[in-house]
Amino acid sequence: RSREIISSTSNHSFTMVPMALWLLAFGAALAVFAQGERWVLIAATTREWENYRHQADACHAYQLVRSRGIPENRIIMFAYDDVAPTDANPFPGKLFNRPDPGGPGRDVYEGCNIDYRGAEVNVSTFL
Repeated sequence: RSREIISSTSNHSFTMVPMALWLLAFGAALAVFAQGERWVLIAATTREWENYRHQADACHAYQLVRSRGIPENRIIMFAYDDVAPTDANPFPGKLFNRPDPGGPGRDVYEGCNIDYRGAEVNVSTFL
């Protein structure tokens, strides 16, 4: 069964599967459809260095949907965004989601437009 959420800034209605709350908790991408136009919601809700992969994977998902033609204004990105700038990061301001034997790999943080970060990443904002 789906749940309808009405955007407060437009007349578009979004339909999301109930599993979206589970996806929010673990950080994942969810395609959302609005009046025949594709929207994407990406959520990386964990924080701190130990959860590096969640934020890196979310930025990788952002890069993937952009490469498949989804415009930036149709992507809603939630990420705590505390991993790229941390002192623990050997590549400050960068995130990599897979190892590369020839070097650090492709920086997925570059160009990853985060709409909601830090304390804004919460259930109230999501709903």
